[in-house]
Amino acid sequence: MNASESAPSQGIQSSTQPICMVDAVLAGVGVGGVYGAFFLCVDLLVHQNAMPASEASQLVLWFAGFGALLGLPAFAVMVFLARFINPKPSLAALVAVACGLAAQIVFFKIMTGRQLLATVPVPWLLAWTMYRFNDSRGAAVLKRGVAIVAAGAWLVPLIVAYGLASQGALTRMGAIAVTLAVVYFAQRQSLKKCLAVAGVQVVVLIAVQFLGTASPAWSSFAKVEDSKTSRIQGEEKQSPNIVMVVLDTTRRDHFGCYGDDRGLTPVVDKLASEGVVYEDMISTSPWTVPSHASLFTGLYPKTHGCSFEHHRWLDGGFLTLAEMLGASGYQTVSLAGNVYLKNSNQLQGFTDHLETWDRVRGSAFHDVLMKLGAPSKWADHGVIETGQVLQEWFEDKYDDEKPFFLFINLMEAHWPLYPPMKWRQKHLPSCAGYVSATRASGRFYGPHWLAGASHSTCDADCVRAMYAGSVAYQDHELQHVLDLIAERVDLDDTLLIVTADHGENLGEAGRWDHVFAVNDHLIHVPLIVRYPKQFPAGTRVKGMCQTVDIVPTILNVLGHGTSMSDLPGRTLVPAQFEARDQTFSQVHPYYGHLERMAGVVGLKKDTADFTSHLRCVRTDQYKFVWSSDGNHQLYDLPYDPDEATNILDKEPEIGKKLLELLEQQWALQPDYVSRGNDDDDSFSVDELRKLRSLGYLGD
Repeated sequence: MNASESAPSQGIQSSTQPICMVDAVLAGVGVGGVYGAFFLCVDLLVHQNAMPASEASQLVLWFAGFGALLGLPAFAVMVFLARFINPKPSLAALVAVACGLAAQIVFFKIMTGRQLLATVPVPWLLAWTMYRFNDSRGAAVLKRGVAIVAAGAWLVPLIVAYGLASQGALTRMGAIAVTLAVVYFAQRQSLKKCLAVAGVQVVVLIAVQFLGTASPAWSSFAKVEDSKTSRIQGEEKQSPNIVMVVLDTTRRDHFGCYGDDRGLTPVVDKLASEGVVYEDMISTSPWTVPSHASLFTGLYPKTHGCSFEHHRWLDGGFLTLAEMLGASGYQTVSLAGNVYLKNSNQLQGFTDHLETWDRVRGSAFHDVLMKLGAPSKWADHGVIETGQVLQEWFEDKYDDEKPFFLFINLMEAHWPLYPPMKWRQKHLPSCAGYVSATRASGRFYGPHWLAGASHSTCDADCVRAMYAGSVAYQDHELQHVLDLIAERVDLDDTLLIVTADHGENLGEAGRWDHVFAVNDHLIHVPLIVRYPKQFPAGTRVKGMCQTVDIVPTILNVLGHGTSMSDLPGRTLVPAQFEARDQTFSQVHPYYGHLERMAGVVGLKKDTADFTSHLRCVRTDQYKFVWSSDGNHQLYDLPYDPDEATNILDKEPEIGKKLLELLEQQWALQPDYVSRGNDDDDSFSVDELRKLRSLGYLGD
């Protein structure tokens, strides 16, 4: 046998020489670990994440570890399938293919369509280069690394040329083919030249990259313009942009501008100093669906019917704020972290529904990351994703000739309470460390604790600490969202509204969760409005108002006074503000929680205690709560802010007067009447999974 016959072909493994499984295991772990870290690094670069270097390095380690765990079984499958290929591929070839596939998956997960097009050959050039590394030593490795960077640097000027091409399909395909050919040629030529020449080529091409991305051709291809500059230099819009931020499940008393001294919310506090703070904003309901329906329609739950009294979706026949503004020429955009809003038809009228549900939220992988405290978006409820999706909308769909109405719902303060590592460590209670606090939060489920499931005082402190950390993390990431908006429009010409749909009970008077009560920790919500033209900076408005007042306020700012005639609300513009003498809220039992509560062994309370319909009237001093089971309540709010002591027996006359007032006002609110366009409450399997992960549904 001659030498040529005895030497196996490059890239081919003899069929009689199987791949060593130890080498395969090491290769699988290595590929997964490298690309786990690569996934994160590319993501941070693409989205220009501003997290500190220490936090980013921690996350790289997390993802390297989890990438290794995922890479091993994936590579094992490839090795198994390779047994059926003849001649059998070498381990080096399999590693190269695995790297190419991993990089391609990373790119699909991370990048926008424009970015994917600009990097078409990169994953497979990386795979090819890695394969060539197999027999390389010393300087040759560095030379090939420089060559691949040079090849990548050629992409931007080529894409600039592509941006000048016509939009025909054949032209696009031709441009892609030319791109691949030139990049491949550049890479091969770089390998043949000396290292110094290749290095000069890299420097020149990187400079071309920066020039290319700033060129009109690139901007034309990306459909991106500096709308802020063009707006400032051009004629000012007649209608302001409108941004409504709803901080889901976020308590008023956790904001510095409302008296909290822990420094949890510096971003919102700064907005408060630049705008108007409303001291006594009261929500119409203590949970997501009916409270958002009131925010969007300007109607009380009795009228819009979006609660369990009738059904848990908004009748499509009601006119929403998004529809009103859309008819006035606004672009209407929703970024809702709470999947229930879409499922209950709350987003009716928004022309752009941007999903901000995390890529893997609800999966076992995401659950593990959340519990461990991975220090970034991989362990949150979508606030990071909100910024990324918003940036893509600005790049691809934003029309700077039109004003926009942007609705943002953030979910970081919602159960399950697993703030990222940095925020968890910062707010640990004195009674517990990182691991024990995490375990306590894992055991927490509000309806269970409300129903009497056992938990220690330290467990309760851990949950409160986790909640505080979640609020702080949400506030920190909100700055990035606001910065994105400020890059495109003038915030002084933007009506910015920050509020909450409801709060959360954290054990006060034995209450947990937010659906079986109407106490102030749930319905007394924050409201900050920033719009210098009509809302003077640094103003604090005392006197009660309600979330049904937000729609009339927006219409009033736009000068649409006639549109307010059928609404029960009133404007909140400070120059015209009239405080309410009383406010009204209501809630019907959330039966989805009852399913889980009934399944807890050793409940101290029967679930029948939580099936009452509640209505309340609130004045500056008293709150009267009417209950369908006859167990009415009266609280003196200044002296009993946690509403722990029912004083109805001590003050029956006050209770009687407030009951009469409640009945009068209840009679004035129109009853719900179907508008003939009912939706239904059917959910897809994926939607049910998302709702279940947020605690809305039983297992």
